[in-house]
Amino acid sequence: MRPSATATDLWRGWYFEELEVGQRFDCGRITVTESQIAESCQLTGDFNPLHTDDVFAAESRYGRRIAPGILTAGLVLAPIGRIMGRASETHFEDHIRYLLPVYAGDTLSIEIEVLAREPRSKFGVVRYRHRGLNQDQRCVIEIETVMGHRYRPAGPNDG
Repeated sequence: MRPSATATDLWRGWYFEELEVGQRFDCGRITVTESQIAESCQLTGDFNPLHTDDVFAAESRYGRRIAPGILTAGLVLAPIGRIMGRASETHFEDHIRYLLPVYAGDTLSIEIEVLAREPRSKFGVVRYRHRGLNQDQRCVIEIETVMGHRYRPAGPNDG
């Protein structure tokens, strides 16, 4: 099995042939900020008071404002673009499970694992599991995504 990849390995992109079931990618960490929460609300139109109203959120089961789920999902999905790189073919589907709230100031560690791969005629299909863990190492979100990866281009000596 190929060793786990680090955040710096991700920038080059991976062709279908280079990916193996069980392969893991450590995608680094990101701290969620107040401005990201505000910008996410603006961009998506999600002005739920759980994200925008300190008083309302304080009286909720969360005790304070939480990040929109779409922001958390976007942060955890984003590194797949580095794994795909120039080998990107298509993005088929996502299945998202929101497990715990995310707050401004939380630092998420992002990891991605190859769950399955299937060759097809024009490109390979890869199923991934993305996990976002907070600073307490508790999983806040889990996403399974299915992507299409290009095959490695034939080189000059490849018959």
